[in-house]
Amino acid sequence: MKPKEDQIRTVLFEDNIEDGEMQGYTENYVRITAKYDPMLINELKKVRLSELDKKGTFQVLEIEEYLPILK
Repeated sequence: MKPKEDQIRTVLFEDNIEDGEMQGYTENYVRITAKYDPMLINELKKVRLSELDKKGTFQVLEIEEYLPILK
């Protein structure tokens, strides 16, 4: 089940960059994209999702909170 637009989700950002954007996945494996920021790689963040893009991935509207990754 995909999240509704404008929801807040926890995302793990990956290091793959495409057209100035990075990708990540929510806790239930929904793919998202956000503007590239090297400080986000391998980090968990709470983000507000805005809309689906033409590839069927949600866009990040804003980053809500920085969360530490538990090891």
